[in-house]
Amino acid sequence: MPWKNVYAPDNHIIHVHVSGLVDRPQWEKLLQSSLKEAALHSCYCFLVDYREAELRLGLLDLYDRPSYYEKVGMPHNARIALLFAPSAKDTDFIETVTSNRGYSVRVFREIEPAAVWLCETSLPPRA
Repeated sequence: MPWKNVYAPDNHIIHVHVSGLVDRPQWEKLLQSSLKEAALHSCYCFLVDYREAELRLGLLDLYDRPSYYEKVGMPHNARIALLFAPSAKDTDFIETVTSNRGYSVRVFREIEPAAVWLCETSLPPRA
C-alpha cells in the first residue's frame, strides 16, 4: 500500500493519499508516518484519501482504531477527515467508534465538504 503525506501550509492540513491494499499492518505504518509529518509542522488536521485504496480491515480492526490512536499518541484535538469511495463499506462505523472515544473524525465521499469541515475553525487544532 503506497501512501504519500503532503503538508499544505495554505490551509494547515496534512493530505494523505492512499492507494492499493490497506490491511492492519499497513494502516498502522501509514498512521505512524502521518503523525511524524504532523509533528514536523505542528499540524493535526488530516485529510486522508482512501478513494484509490482497497480496505482489508475487519470490523474488529475498525473497532480497535481509537485504541491504536491512543497507543501512538494521536492527540484528541486532532481533526481527521476520511475520504472514501461511494462503494466502500463500514465507513460510518469508523466515524461512530472514533467519535465515541473522543476523536474528531468524519467520513466523507467528496473532497470539498471534507476540506470545508477541516477548515471551519479559525485556528486549526495544534498539539
